[in-house]
Amino acid sequence: MTSPFLPTEVTEQVGVIDPQSDTSTVRSTGWIKADSYESYLAQIVVGAMTATGTIDAKIEQANTSGGGGVKDVTGKALTQVLAASGGSKSYAINVRPSDLDTANSFFWFRLTITPTTAASLLMGQILGIDPKRRPVPQTNWTQVK
Repeated sequence: MTSPFLPTEVTEQVGVIDPQSDTSTVRSTGWIKADSYESYLAQIVVGAMTATGTIDAKIEQANTSGGGGVKDVTGKALTQVLAASGGSKSYAINVRPSDLDTANSFFWFRLTITPTTAASLLMGQILGIDPKRRPVPQTNWTQVK
C-alpha cells in the first residue's frame, strides 16, 4: 500500500551541521528534545580528507535545552574515521528516546563531530523519523519540491 504522505511529511531535519572543510573545530547541532519522533537518524557525511586527518562523531545528551549536565550516550559514537579508509563515505547513528538517560531527566540530545589533525570535508544532520503527529513541519528544509 502506498503511503499518503510524502517523505518530507514523515521525516524532518531537526538538526544540521552545514558542509564545511575543517581541521580541529568541534561542531555540534543544536539541542533536540527527543519527544516528537519514535526514532532519529544522525547522518555524518565525510568527503575528502588530508592523509593525517581523523574524524570523531558521537551523540551527547543533556538535562536542559541549554546543554546542562552534558554527557555521552552510551554506544552512540562512531569508531574514529581515518583518512586512509574512511574518507568519502557516509555514516549513521540511530537514536531512540529510550537510549537517553530519561530516568535522570536527560531528554535532549545532539550530534557532535570533531575533526582533528588535518583538513577534512564534513557535514552532519539529524532526521526525525516516524513522527508522533503527521504531517511534520517542513520549515527546516531550504527547498521542498
